[in-house]
Amino acid sequence: MVLCLEDAWFKYDEYVLKGASICVKEGELVILLGPMGSGKSTLLYALTNLIPLERGRVTIDGKEFREEDRRKVGIVFQDPEDQFFNATVFDEIAYSLRALGFDETTVKEKVEAIASELGIERLLNKNPFKLSYGQKKLVALASVMVYEPKYLLADEPTSNLDKFSYKKVMELITKKGALVATHEVEWIPLASKVYVIKDGKVQEIEDVIQALKENRLPVPIPTSWEILFETLGLERALELLRERAYKAIAIKTQTKPPKRPAGGLR
Repeated sequence: MVLCLEDAWFKYDEYVLKGASICVKEGELVILLGPMGSGKSTLLYALTNLIPLERGRVTIDGKEFREEDRRKVGIVFQDPEDQFFNATVFDEIAYSLRALGFDETTVKEKVEAIASELGIERLLNKNPFKLSYGQKKLVALASVMVYEPKYLLADEPTSNLDKFSYKKVMELITKKGALVATHEVEWIPLASKVYVIKDGKVQEIEDVIQALKENRLPVPIPTSWEILFETLGLERALELLRERAYKAIAIKTQTKPPKRPAGGLR
């Protein structure tokens, strides 16, 4: 199974997407990097068919995206309140399950299971609009993951989270696989593919450090190490990049560095 955006063109006042193309396989962790305003969120909206493209198309396994395919694609918005409209956290997470016709016993089981996995069981009877920002992010993620979409699209899922929430979200998304739009380079060593969006187009990153610099993203190694890229070559330098990013993740989450998946960073 593969979800693709092909030659997408879209504008608000000016064009944000200018022939953007990207594909995500089911279960694959793909990272989309880019600074604020580069079009990351718009690309996710396009992949879920939430905005009308001027040109281009969205496909699943080579077939045009249809209304019934919405069940297969779940999106977690950057601002969690954008997807809240229920009075309690339980009802917010349960909403999609009820819409899909699950009985209340199954709904309760699934809601409690995902809440436990994210550590938000004690929030189930609370008003989602009155939670902390980090708690809201966790509820928003739970409300999508609970119905197990084949493709998960997550917009800045770990931004402004505390260490506990950061660790939980990163673990769940890495396990599930997703297209993660972010400016946080800690995701890089976990991904099977890393892309950057620039000038309305998407390209796979070849020289990671150069791409980060060109797009004004922080480089997760000391700049004094740059000479190593010239003396050691790209492959060895990328190994140092990965190790540095693993350590950054360990420090931020207060846990052991995650194991690098097969395939590594491309």
